[in-house]
Amino acid sequence: MFKEDKAINTSSEDLLGRIKFSRHISNSILSWGGQESLVIGIYGHWGSGKSSVINLVKEEIRNVEHANKPTIIEYNPWEFTQQERIAEHFFNEIAKELKHNGSGKKIKKLL
Repeated sequence: MFKEDKAINTSSEDLLGRIKFSRHISNSILSWGGQESLVIGIYGHWGSGKSSVINLVKEEIRNVEHANKPTIIEYNPWEFTQQERIAEHFFNEIAKELKHNGSGKKIKKLL
């Protein structure tokens, strides 16, 4: 059997058992109670499944009901060649997602 060399997007496509690791990461994110930001790095060689794991983590977070469920903002800086455009697009994506999920009003109140 041959498969395309592309990342999987859902747990139903997981033939290599990455879901357990992905659930561990998503549970760590959802249970984070610190005051500072949380940074998670996923390292591996090209084609080792990093994007697949990220997609599975996003799926887990989106599908769970949780009081402090984080907002997921998709952003790919590789799409831009000029640094100014990278920052502009980054903040536009944040604003768009906050407006979409209603968090913008909450943030405006805090400011």
